[in-house]
Amino acid sequence: MAIYNYALFLHIVGALTLGVANAVALLVFSGIRSANATAEMRFWGSLARRTRSLTTISAIVLLLSGGYMAFVSWGWATPWIDISLALMVAMAALGARLIGPRFGKVGAAIAQAGDGLVTPELRRLRDDQTLWIGVSVSAALYLSIIFLMSVKPALLPSLLTVLVALVLAVVVALTLRARMAGERGVTHTPTPASVSR
Repeated sequence: MAIYNYALFLHIVGALTLGVANAVALLVFSGIRSANATAEMRFWGSLARRTRSLTTISAIVLLLSGGYMAFVSWGWATPWIDISLALMVAMAALGARLIGPRFGKVGAAIAQAGDGLVTPELRRLRDDQTLWIGVSVSAALYLSIIFLMSVKPALLPSLLTVLVALVLAVVVALTLRARMAGERGVTHTPTPASVSR
């Protein structure tokens, strides 16, 4: 029982740390997308690099401690445990196959860009809709895991939780993207003095 309690402590620490990593990721992407100058984007990019290992370490701690508790107490036929494990795998795949490569392109473009305003090419890369949705979905998967760990629902409510979280993540990402695009694309009504005769 003593070992289980230590595992539970590590599991909670891993979950909290992964939450911090997700919050930092959302902050970084929000900062990069709202930046008007490359210097601002470099600042947010450096913050992302400094916290990159946080996600990997916290995920390993979470999986190892959770796996031990499932093995000695809960068993692997528990729906919320199996779905939580699948969500962790999905988060890892999402980061490795989608978020990481696309954000890497943004980072490379920032490194090559000179000082001054954000170039159209750099703006196109950082405004990638797929990248923004991927970050939002990753955060939604994390929140789903926390909910499943806390409530421990049956199979159907667990699946419904994940579905609702994913739909909300996509809706929020698209809404924020449309709002930011509207703020950048403000049109100016011509004044009488500017009308050519």
